[in-house]
Amino acid sequence: MSSSSRPGRRTWIGTARCFYDRPGLLPLSRNGIGEKTELKEWTDPMDDLHRRLEPYLREGRLPCATAFDLARKWRIAPLALAEQSAEAGVRIGWCQLGLFVGARKGEKGWPAGPLDLPPGVEEALRGALEEGCLPCARAWALAKRLGLERLPMGQMANSLGVRISRCQLGCF
Repeated sequence: MSSSSRPGRRTWIGTARCFYDRPGLLPLSRNGIGEKTELKEWTDPMDDLHRRLEPYLREGRLPCATAFDLARKWRIAPLALAEQSAEAGVRIGWCQLGLFVGARKGEKGWPAGPLDLPPGVEEALRGALEEGCLPCARAWALAKRLGLERLPMGQMANSLGVRISRCQLGCF
């Protein structure tokens, strides 16, 4: 909420209680008795985010499941958290569908070996396709509906040659 947005005028920013002389400059704030005070230190919000994420990182990456838990805890959209994490230099790892593991390129998160598909899974997977691919959110919903974990759902989709698309965190 600004009272004025004309060039050369100070802009009052609602609850922040500070004036911005010109765009791009640090604000002059007013203390409780109306005196101008200067900000002592400017911290980069991305550094702060990186510090907040540090305890949750694994091999320098934020696991997919943890990103969703933090987004729920901090009440922000998962995609917004992932985008801000990327800006802070933190990448996502350990896809819950097993499409990638940590920083190891090309490695899948599911065990090797033959796979037995439960009855009805192939039909359900094929029925959930959108433009020939299975969106990540649909894969999650399908796994929940069929009573399966997400990792085996990714493995089953892969074994049927179904490509998973539109990651909810923007990874693919």
